[in-house]
Amino acid sequence: MRQLFPVKMAGPILALACALGACSRDPEMQPVAKVNGEDITRFELDLAERRTLGGVPAQDPAVRRKILESMAMSRAIAQAAEPELDKHERRIVEAELKSYRDQFLTRMYLARHKPPQAIGEEAIRQYYERNPGMFGGGEEYRFEAIVSGELAPDARAKLRLALEEAAARSDWDEVAPRLGSGEAQVQYRRGGAAELALTPQLRPLVEGAELGGKGRVAEIDGRLYLVRAIERRPLRPRPLDEVRGDITRALAAIALRDQVQVAGKDVLQHAKVEYLD
Repeated sequence: MRQLFPVKMAGPILALACALGACSRDPEMQPVAKVNGEDITRFELDLAERRTLGGVPAQDPAVRRKILESMAMSRAIAQAAEPELDKHERRIVEAELKSYRDQFLTRMYLARHKPPQAIGEEAIRQYYERNPGMFGGGEEYRFEAIVSGELAPDARAKLRLALEEAAARSDWDEVAPRLGSGEAQVQYRRGGAAELALTPQLRPLVEGAELGGKGRVAEIDGRLYLVRAIERRPLRPRPLDEVRGDITRALAAIALRDQVQVAGKDVLQHAKVEYLD
């Protein structure tokens, strides 16, 4: 049987098929379980099995039984949840179902009328080379900083002036103890990627800055920082073979977006659309 759409998209396919008038009493539609009198059909089980197992049928009957038991549990929970819904929650459920139906039918339409082109090796390579930062590439920085504790406004203003005066000096490790006298609690620190991850506000002060140049003063979460980059080294990106699947999925999503735009323009030429808001 020719597959027109991914199995993973076929979750509530039974409800959709019935809505389109496809329900019948053929063997696929025979019940394999009942939950409070509501059928779970062989068709639903087959779809769930393929979705769970990546598009292939179960070889072990015990696996198929486990999938059916999981479906029965989900159906029982759904049945218990529905009577508890208030009017607003019911509207949310209906809107989500309508949105899913639109997305599902859009994919079916595109598969029939605008089938996607295969993602070529050249496109994958170009995406990889143009986006090194997405795959662990780019640059790693180390920095040094003079950092204050939380200060009263007057003490903060006084320390800011002192930090700005010290910004061009090369001996911050010696300057910091002298700045720490009186109310100001000041520390000299060095850090790298881990510290930048914990305090991302430091990134624009470090990344792209001149190494060993004049420091920059910033206030972050009530503390004053005098910061400058002192080391920069390139990072090797993950090998292309490791990220090929991620790139293929990203390119497929881009292609799907473009397909929707092209198909939508064609279909809208024959549709009557009224915008009321």
